Formats: sequence, structure tokens, C-alpha cells
Amino acid sequence: ARECIRRIAKEKRLFFPLINVAFYNAPGEDLSGRDKRQLLAGVLDDLEPGVLNTESCRLFATVDGRPVIFSRTAIQRVQSTRFKYGEDRKAVADGFWVLLPKLPRGEHTIAFGGSWCEFETGESIGFDVDVTYVLTVGGRYRHHHRDHHDD
Repeated sequence: ARECIRRIAKEKRLFFPLINVAFYNAPGEDLSGRDKRQLLAGVLDDLEPGVLNTESCRLFATVDGRPVIFSRTAIQRVQSTRFKYGEDRKAVADGFWVLLPKLPRGEHTIAFGGSWCEFETGESIGFDVDVTYVLTVGGRYRHHHRDHHDD
């Protein structure tokens, strides 16, 4: 867990990933940006198994205990434009993201996360994200962060 204190201005919108993954060439690899996008498309896909036989699962996001899913807030699956990571100038990322509307003044609790799961069974493969922010719009906030990565 980690904590930090910051101000959240009332005009700010919050943008965060429920779960995401990046792909970049390791030394000696030479996959194109298109090849990486194709591989990533299957990693989080819940329609057909990808190269890792995984899917995204258990996606959740709440604001003050109310689900964001099925509200007027969109959860979008997005692949990034290419970016530089290490020596690779064609790294790409893929994931599920939320852009919250502006929050009213006061204290709010935002919780979100998800998992990578085995495609057929839906069982977690050990990459689970569970994050909670307690923040005050127009004042200061406390940040509690828990990521679970079991290797």
C-alpha cells in the first residue's frame, strides 16, 4: 500500500485504467506495431482466446459505492498509439479505461480493478488489480493503492 496527499481541483475529470497491458520488443525481437496490436487484441478479449489463452474478467469501478458500469460513464477498451519504451519505438498498450465526469465538492471513494483470467475457466492467472482512492474534491485526498501481482 502507498499513500500520498494532493489537491483535486473541482474542474478535473479523472481518467484511469481498470486493467491494461503493454507490449514492447525485448532485445533481439522485431515485431511490428501491427503484430503487437494483433497479439494484444487477444490477451484481454472475452470473445475468443488469444495467444496466452486469457481474457479480461472481474472488471469493476465504483464511485461512492455506486457502480460506474451501466451508468452514463463509459468504460472503453482502447489501444494506444505507438510510444517509445526502452529501445522499442513501436510499443503499444491495450486496456479498459474510465473517464469520470467532474465530481462534486466533497469526499469521494473510487474503487476499480480487474483481472486476467484463463479463457475457458475464468480463473485468475495471478494478475489482479484492486485500487481504492479516497479523495476530496476541492481539498486534499488520501491515496491507498493495492495491486496484486502473483508470479
